[in-house]
Amino acid sequence: IDLGGMGKGYAVDKVVSYLKEQNISEGIVALSGDIHCLNVCEIYLQSPYSTQTFAKIISKNSNLSISTSGTYRRYATTIEEHHLINPKTALQGRAFVSVSLFTRANNSKIDAYATAVSVMPIDKALAFLKKSDDIGFIIVDSQSKIIYGNLDKLLKFKFLDHNDTATIKSMSKNSKIKIDIERSFIHPDTKNPKVIAE
Repeated sequence: IDLGGMGKGYAVDKVVSYLKEQNISEGIVALSGDIHCLNVCEIYLQSPYSTQTFAKIISKNSNLSISTSGTYRRYATTIEEHHLINPKTALQGRAFVSVSLFTRANNSKIDAYATAVSVMPIDKALAFLKKSDDIGFIIVDSQSKIIYGNLDKLLKFKFLDHNDTATIKSMSKNSKIKIDIERSFIHPDTKNPKVIAE
């Protein structure tokens, strides 16, 4: 057990604070899935199943914080044993594959929330996100369905189908992990996203 659930977000906050002290007002600070846009920026969300992207994000204002937490990059021992554990049940979260949260608050807060939502039961997670109208979200559930909401104040977005996507070079150092294509999806279902909060 460690502070990884908010550590990268905290580090992003420290870098952003330093850059602002130096009067730097343009740029992107990115530490893996934790990103802060100092000014208006364009970001692509990577599919949890491949190196392709499934969503294009354009911030509406400066100082957008983004945090993605997922079950597809870090593992305890096998791909079935991911690193996100619910502290109340001591079990892994199974409802979501990827949780991306957006806010104008600091990154450590949104990083902690993304980790917490990742291990919540689906009904509890969606209830929390619906009432948090300052937090936008794009979630890929365990059936590859996209659920999103609270985005209009923060950003413009477009879901990309398999033909529109850009490819991102894999940064994974764990080359021993092999994804079983028979059991995995290739691309999130971008044709039928479900909005649950405006």
